[in-house]
Amino acid sequence: MHVYLYKYSHIFILISTAENLLLHSTQVV
Repeated sequence: MHVYLYKYSHIFILISTAENLLLHSTQVV
């Protein structure tokens, strides 16, 4: 159970990080 939650939270962090990178790239352009 904990392992599943850990993986889910890890994926969520990766997605949020990707969104932040996209926001920064759009701001730079």
